[in-house]
Amino acid sequence: MIDFSVLSTVVGQSDDSGLPDSTSENSSVLPSIRGRYRFERDMLEILASSTSALFGRPTFGVTTLREPNFGACIPDLLVGVWALDSTSGVSLSPRFPYGLVDSFLAHFVASAGEIEIDSVRLQLGLTTNATVQSLTKLQRHGLVDWVYADVVASTHAITALMNTEIIAIEAKLTRWREALEQAASYKSFCDQSYVALDAGQIRVTETLISEFRSAGVGLLLCDGHAIRCAITAVTHSARSPQRARAALKLAASRAGVKIGRSWQVSGSAHPCFKCLEPSGLVAKV
Repeated sequence: MIDFSVLSTVVGQSDDSGLPDSTSENSSVLPSIRGRYRFERDMLEILASSTSALFGRPTFGVTTLREPNFGACIPDLLVGVWALDSTSGVSLSPRFPYGLVDSFLAHFVASAGEIEIDSVRLQLGLTTNATVQSLTKLQRHGLVDWVYADVVASTHAITALMNTEIIAIEAKLTRWREALEQAASYKSFCDQSYVALDAGQIRVTETLISEFRSAGVGLLLCDGHAIRCAITAVTHSARSPQRARAALKLAASRAGVKIGRSWQVSGSAHPCFKCLEPSGLVAKV
């Protein structure tokens, strides 16, 4: 995954004397310097414009979404890092599928290798028509293959797509406890989750460090145009329909699809959609 030890040199140096290297076990408290940002959106602009410099590396591309909707989860930034050759079998058209049903079916196919249409249709409470329509869209974009009339199998393309490295970032000026709780919830669909705080308005205390490390969430300190890593996020492998949707949304964005918060599922959605989600966050999309 990403090595954050060089973030400040990649993005830019601070014009202040700088902060101590808080990745050291002996560094428990960071001094506060003057505030850099008046609003969270100002800090978010710096973060969003820096993701390629932060996360990019040779033969990999970086895609960034701002405030994509994953039910009750709306990270400020969702970053996808993907191998440039991973989309060789994927048709990235403006009609690239990333809907709720598409995501559940993509997750099932990628996880199982192949699925029987009737079996997964019954699990999700879908009609045959809706299931076939969604699988047909996935097939047109190179993500599944029809093996028999009632069986579809995963392709190399969908496997590569689901292996996109996904990083979520929650930005707050000072409200670190609120940000930490939100960032922890993003771990259901990302490999790493980070909180970004204003280095000029926050004191990184032993308590803060302990809670972040306990949650496995990383901490980025934004100081002007410099971004420093105080705590490295724990890397884990999330496999869920939410992650499938994150990967599909990132791919759709690469295809030029404008990703927004347009559609919401009511509370009367089929109960299977909730029980399949570990966090039960498929109440709206």
